[in-house]
Amino acid sequence: MGSPIPYGHYAYVEGLEKYVSHRVVRAAKIKHVFSDTCVGLEPNGMAISFDPRNKPIPEVGWFAINYEDGYLSFCPPEQFKEGYAKGDEVLKVGLIEDMKREQEA
Repeated sequence: MGSPIPYGHYAYVEGLEKYVSHRVVRAAKIKHVFSDTCVGLEPNGMAISFDPRNKPIPEVGWFAINYEDGYLSFCPPEQFKEGYAKGDEVLKVGLIEDMKREQEA
């Protein structure tokens, strides 16, 4: 068994099965970190407070991700951009792919 990953660190773990997320979430970039339990979000600085247990310590520029069930998570910008796209962007890509398939048929 490998070493445990320290809390707040990210690591790629070999041997896990791959999954693609299909959840719809709400998210915003973190503009301010007011304390260990409160951040301000872009574009208007809206403050949200959170329970810091079992979460990485957020930083300015990270994303706050709010799931439909109320769960709140934080993610560095590189990982966020790799894993999420705005809903309207996904629809545009889907429409383009549909048009390509129709043209090929």
